[in-house]
Amino acid sequence: MISRLSSSYTSWITSNLRWVPTSEKELEVSETKIFSFLKNKFKTYYVDVREQDENEKKKRRCHREEERKIWTIEMEDPKVNKPPIVLLHGFAAGIAFWTLNLDSLSKVRHVYAIDLLGFGRSTRPDLSKKEHPEDDIVDSIEIWRKNVGINKPFILLGHSFGSYIAASYAIKYGENLDRLILADPWGFSEHTANNERFKKAPTWVKMVFKVSMLFNPLAILRVSGPYGPRLMSVRDDLRRKFIPLMGDESREILTYAYHCNANKPSGEAVFKQLLGEFANPARPMIFRANEINKNIKINFLYAAESWLLREEEENLRKEMPDHKIDYQILKNAGHHLYSDNADGFNDYINNLEEKDNNNS
Repeated sequence: MISRLSSSYTSWITSNLRWVPTSEKELEVSETKIFSFLKNKFKTYYVDVREQDENEKKKRRCHREEERKIWTIEMEDPKVNKPPIVLLHGFAAGIAFWTLNLDSLSKVRHVYAIDLLGFGRSTRPDLSKKEHPEDDIVDSIEIWRKNVGINKPFILLGHSFGSYIAASYAIKYGENLDRLILADPWGFSEHTANNERFKKAPTWVKMVFKVSMLFNPLAILRVSGPYGPRLMSVRDDLRRKFIPLMGDESREILTYAYHCNANKPSGEAVFKQLLGEFANPARPMIFRANEINKNIKINFLYAAESWLLREEEENLRKEMPDHKIDYQILKNAGHHLYSDNADGFNDYINNLEEKDNNNS
């Protein structure tokens, strides 16, 4: 009897007196609420992305290995035959951020969106053990592709930090891609912070980059413990973007964002390693972009009102003289262009092939 009471008391303390009020279950519940607003059929599942070569398999039998799984949402219309698209979210985000896009995009092509390894509901192993910090994440996407069974050239779309990962994937595994779409990309320009545009960045953005000089960028959410969810109120701009879809339930996106980022800072630590001074990338992608496979069509889609510095089209064409580049600026949109102007964003993605034909 005493033993049972002690166990129940311990369980109550664990569930009610947590310093950081988050859990995988709470993240799952929040995501499920958001996805309930989707109209088209979808399925979600985990994909194992541990190394598959024989040497790694032998090591796995001898040593306990951290799980490496990527959380995935898939939406398929069997009537379409365009190249499938894979969506990579930005920093501090997850697959539910694409909720304003998934229904529209899946009417035109097979759609996948993933939580990058170390983010969202994907597992959070210790990363960055390879030469370049992003390589663990990039390699996990390739293993994910093989295990999901995408056997034809596909479109890879990355937003912000996801663009940096997408471009890195295109450098290393470009033979698998039909097209690369970089939506308001972070990490291309040599200087993203020391300019007039960045002065217009939201206060929370400046705060994140200042914190990242000393700690992981979102450490303040975890250090604040039970007050962390209240800090998400600074992202009311994010909540407002989802009002057209979710109405009074739009605050759920802030709950989701909190649970995405209050957990172990696995992918977050990778992002910190990629940072140079303040918001600048340590290794700007512009100086490596010419390594991207020249057979890949590349679409740069910038937001007209973004605080990020745009890499000028002239400079991109100079650095990538042999690439097929389309350069567009989406009006009525800030950095989160996929939700600021969801209709314009979706129309741009859905009409890519038609636009190619018109320009040929």
